[in-house]
Amino acid sequence: AGVLFRSGRLEASSRPVIPLREGEPIVVETEVGYLTSVDLSYEILNEDQVRGAVSALVPIIELPRSYPDGGAPDARNTVAGNAGSQRYIVGTPVPVGAVEPDSVAVTLRRDGQSLNEAAGSAVAGGQWHNLRRVLNAITRQGYTIPAGSVILGGALGRVPPGERGQYRADFGALGSIEFDLR
Repeated sequence: AGVLFRSGRLEASSRPVIPLREGEPIVVETEVGYLTSVDLSYEILNEDQVRGAVSALVPIIELPRSYPDGGAPDARNTVAGNAGSQRYIVGTPVPVGAVEPDSVAVTLRRDGQSLNEAAGSAVAGGQWHNLRRVLNAITRQGYTIPAGSVILGGALGRVPPGERGQYRADFGALGSIEFDLR
């Protein structure tokens, strides 16, 4: 599980402009996020329990570091590139039950060019199953996840490099996020 730093949270409503820092390559990940509704310190046994632990779904763009030195996606580089994100963009929450996360279709464009198209159902076992695995991995380590936490379900589809341009991510019934990388 990775960490999202509160200081890196950007609201999609402001159409953020994000500076690309020299020597720090990033990638652009489209993700379905979940807002927890209760403190979680226990194992979640089934999909009904995981749905009950979530108040809303939210579209998210995560901007983690890419693999160091353009390295291969092996275990070491995956951990180094995905152990945390200092910047992420959060869209408008949608109440649980209003949208089935497996039905979310995501498209990402930069300057009008298609970079990624994916569906929430592409996640092995489905979104709710995957979220249950993520939450249980955290609580098994002895952590309590506070109510109101943002939990990411993992990148959907391709993960393109972050390059300068105007981006638009459409998440279907979850809305859209627009941002600029400069």
